[in-house]
Amino acid sequence: MLFPTQIRARHFLFLTLFLPVLAAAQPDRCWNPDVDADGRLGVVDLLALLGAMGDWEPPNCASQAPAALVEQVPCDGVTTVDHEGHPYAVTSIGGRCWFAENLRSTRYTNGDAIPDGLDASDWLSAVHGARAIYGEAGSRVYSGNPDPEWNLTQYGRLYNWYAVDDWRGVCPAHWHVPTDDEWAALVEALGGMDAAAGQIPSHPFNPLPSGGRNYGGFYGSGGTSALWWSSTATGTLAWYWRADIGNPAFIHDRTNRKMGAAIRCIRDE
Repeated sequence: MLFPTQIRARHFLFLTLFLPVLAAAQPDRCWNPDVDADGRLGVVDLLALLGAMGDWEPPNCASQAPAALVEQVPCDGVTTVDHEGHPYAVTSIGGRCWFAENLRSTRYTNGDAIPDGLDASDWLSAVHGARAIYGEAGSRVYSGNPDPEWNLTQYGRLYNWYAVDDWRGVCPAHWHVPTDDEWAALVEALGGMDAAAGQIPSHPFNPLPSGGRNYGGFYGSGGTSALWWSSTATGTLAWYWRADIGNPAFIHDRTNRKMGAAIRCIRDE
């Protein structure tokens, strides 16, 4: 049994040894009341607050852009992921690891080739996975650079949703095409639907306005819009996400599964 004098001595020892450490842990950060990170507010958190009493100029958290608050440390020390001989840059957003460039895979993960070279008619009739490079196969290009070689180097490839949904997988092992909910979490981490697209150009996510190939096989929006598939279907359609250059708002909509859009991979949890 502890007597009152012993209890007071122990409290004094705690205050002397630990409060300076707890208070020092917060000097340049937006204040987090859960100092001991145990998921609850308790005595240790209160004592840390008392220990920090005195003159203090808080950081200007409210004026920081949402992207500035996103974790930008490369994913657990990994800066690139090699797949089919290409080193993909990766970046950490909202606690998840994402590709920082569009996929350019030519094969499924089991080694089977993803069909390519489809002209407009074949693209329209395809009900299997297919890939394309913006401007290839003699199809009409409504905007942007029509040179496929240049577009591949700059923007990667486009895929229809059948390739996204194929059981063989288009992303490297331990990575996958993000679900609609995973895309929504990324957008929220960047500031929400109305602001996130405006944050991306300054973020390592690197939007890459690769444009798309409509279900009729024609190309459009190259150089002005980034379109990415989610892996989530809705009826006969599928969800996709879009960021237009100069527009701070994200666009989230459903479209025909035959549309060609870019793919970003996200690491499995």
